[in-house]
Amino acid sequence: MALGNSLCFLVYGQEAILPPNITLPSLQCSQASRGTPLALPQNRINQLVRLEELRDKAKNKFRNHQMIMKRWFDHHLAGNKDYQVGELVLKWDKLSEPKGKHMKFQHLQLGPFQVEEKIGQGTYILKTLQGETKKLPVNGQHLKRYFQ
Repeated sequence: MALGNSLCFLVYGQEAILPPNITLPSLQCSQASRGTPLALPQNRINQLVRLEELRDKAKNKFRNHQMIMKRWFDHHLAGNKDYQVGELVLKWDKLSEPKGKHMKFQHLQLGPFQVEEKIGQGTYILKTLQGETKKLPVNGQHLKRYFQ
């Protein structure tokens, strides 16, 4: 497991034990029964302290993993969607995207189009290569750079 411990151990403080009719009694149960009655509460306190440390360690490991994933996402997906006027782009064909509306090897991109105007943050007016301007603005998320 990525956190270093099983989820059962992090939640309950001990590993899952199979029923006794399937396996022999676990080593943990047999060791606990051998201890003196006074040592059992101290062992349980030590076990709870250790469990809390392991939970903190797992939380930190999970938080670090989330930060790594966020950095990767911000670097790869969130940026570089800024297109310049005159740049060639492909437009996502939203009508053909649902299952059954397109064939197996059909392209789901229309174009190429040329960016005629940048209206706002991530909104563009496109025109065809023949010079016909499209009236509706297009969100930059639906565009992809076209390489000849």
